[in-house]
Amino acid sequence: MIIGSAAIINQFLEFELVFPNEIRQEPAYYLKGGNKEVILRAASHFLGFKPKNSIYHNHIELLNKFFHAQNRKFGDNLSIIIQKIESQQKINNNFNHKVLIINNWSSLTLFETFFQLDIGEITQTPIEFEINLMKAYLSINSIFTKNQSLAEESTEELDKEIRYPIYNFCSQYPIYDKVDYDLKLLFFTQLIKAYYFFQYFENEINFKYLYDSFLANFKCENPKSYLNKIVLLILTLLKADKEAHCDINIPRDEHFEINCSFLKKLCLSEDNRMNDEDFIALRSNPMYELSNGIYRVIFNLFLVEKIFKGLYFQLRDINRKMLDSIKISDNKLKGIYCNEFSEKYLLYKILDIIYASENRIIKFSGKYFSDNRIDGGPDYYIRIGNNLLLFESKDFLIKASIKQSFDYDKYYYEFERTLIKEEIKPGKVKRGAVMQLSYFIRKVLKREFIDDTNYQYKKLNIYPILITHDSQYDTPGFNFMVNDWFTDEKITLNDEGYYINKIKPLVVINIDTLIHHQEILSHEYPLHIILDKYNSEVLLKKANLKYNKHYEYIMDSCQSFSMFIDNFLGNLNLRRPPKILYEISPAIFENSN
Repeated sequence: MIIGSAAIINQFLEFELVFPNEIRQEPAYYLKGGNKEVILRAASHFLGFKPKNSIYHNHIELLNKFFHAQNRKFGDNLSIIIQKIESQQKINNNFNHKVLIINNWSSLTLFETFFQLDIGEITQTPIEFEINLMKAYLSINSIFTKNQSLAEESTEELDKEIRYPIYNFCSQYPIYDKVDYDLKLLFFTQLIKAYYFFQYFENEINFKYLYDSFLANFKCENPKSYLNKIVLLILTLLKADKEAHCDINIPRDEHFEINCSFLKKLCLSEDNRMNDEDFIALRSNPMYELSNGIYRVIFNLFLVEKIFKGLYFQLRDINRKMLDSIKISDNKLKGIYCNEFSEKYLLYKILDIIYASENRIIKFSGKYFSDNRIDGGPDYYIRIGNNLLLFESKDFLIKASIKQSFDYDKYYYEFERTLIKEEIKPGKVKRGAVMQLSYFIRKVLKREFIDDTNYQYKKLNIYPILITHDSQYDTPGFNFMVNDWFTDEKITLNDEGYYINKIKPLVVINIDTLIHHQEILSHEYPLHIILDKYNSEVLLKKANLKYNKHYEYIMDSCQSFSMFIDNFLGNLNLRRPPKILYEISPAIFENSN
């Protein structure tokens, strides 16, 4: 099982490895007669661990904290088992191997399963319950790894050259966005995107009723008031000096009732419909009420994502409650949020900032292509000398039930419609992002785009770029997989007689990456230079499958551009916050309570 960084392969500790002579039961079996509040506190406590460099990734530290003295022997036995597994795996694979007990998928499952479950009268002693809680947790780990086995089954028929990276993607995709994140950087980008979104949305006259209803729902006079409240809440998380759950205590002042009302909008209730499809209920309501004025954060990541990522779902839910005479369809709202804002407004703003100071630049937005009815135009076209960057922007999500499947066949079917092609009706195909880029590259090589023809096509470096708007597409192996599809398009171009030697691999870039590094990309390291480094060190790196080195190749070839640029600029000490943060902060925090 591959879940980890480029240096370490991680494995979840399963029930069967610890209790080989016991028949594993469902988690509820072990927790019947236990203390429900202890279960919920433990789950939210585990979810408060740092995603990277947590002291509890050291199993000895974790087990010492988890078990009381009466159960120390049981904890020591677990530690011995883990050490044996790690040592044996390193001998077998010649690679660092780490066994994890606690992970966010299992902790979220534990919380979601037992929040609404009546486990009956408390009959277990605290010491008994301690061991049974661990058994329940390991049972959940086993459920995950059993589901994950489909990743291997669904990719076993793929060619050897592509199987390992695609398997790596399939095995990690359902969980990656919940285990690999930087909370502070995410906070910055969520805040910037929310600020831009409200700038855009408040000027949409046709949807003023929805804009006003959103603010009324949270009892806020304007977007600044909303952002002020949620940002101050999240700053409490970011300032926390320990790894644990976070409780919010509302001061009992003149703002007490208003602040409690605001937080209750973010809280999980007994009425929420729970399901196992990517923890939708917990994403929507990442807190729960302990008592009047005291609220517990279930998962800090989901709370931070409420700043921007959760806006669409909040607007959708409010819109659905509107009178039929004024509500709009879900598809229309999604089009506004994803297409009009994310794929156009936001992308244009960020690229205009990055390329504002370049004198030799030739650029055209997707709006230009649309207004001039130029078929197949990209969402953004930027040429600097002999370097042409073609951007396709896609803000999309696949169904949660599909995402959780680990099944390559299901993934391919879903991604094909957005990223390759979709057959609208017999004989008529709608081009996805990969085909769209290939289609326009033909125009470039034939010099058919008449607004920019002052180049020699054999000297033109063409960089096809797919802009995504969600961290799930930073899952290791996703870029490899999409570029493999684009490689098929390049082969077709070559077969048609086009010169393809200067067409670079397709690179997937999260819009957050451009937001994070806009200052460096604007002034010190042009994007196409870093793309060249990424291509040579990742996408074009050749496999060495001898002497058990294939894991290193997998990790190198699977690395996302977001991870690569973070490491590359970090090693050069070239990280600076976007200047827009200095404009946003005073606007949000002026006159705050």
